[in-house]
Amino acid sequence: MAEAPVFIRGLVSYQLSAISYQLSAISYQLSAISYQLSAISYQLSAISYQLSANALQMVLLEVLKAFGHATRTANSLRARYGNG
Repeated sequence: MAEAPVFIRGLVSYQLSAISYQLSAISYQLSAISYQLSAISYQLSAISYQLSANALQMVLLEVLKAFGHATRTANSLRARYGNG
């Protein structure tokens, strides 16, 4: 009868070890997910910067178009009325 508590202690110890390994596996999986989310975050940041650069490029293009239009208008007025 004295062997039963030893057997139960061994069984509990084995189960606790198994739980410990499972928790370690979960921890590694969560770490992998964390790294993947970080990679996605960096990719989204890169996309955001690219979109900002594209928007700035479009604004600059519109400014250049407006400047070109103003220059053509000024040249047209000069040609029509002279410089004075």
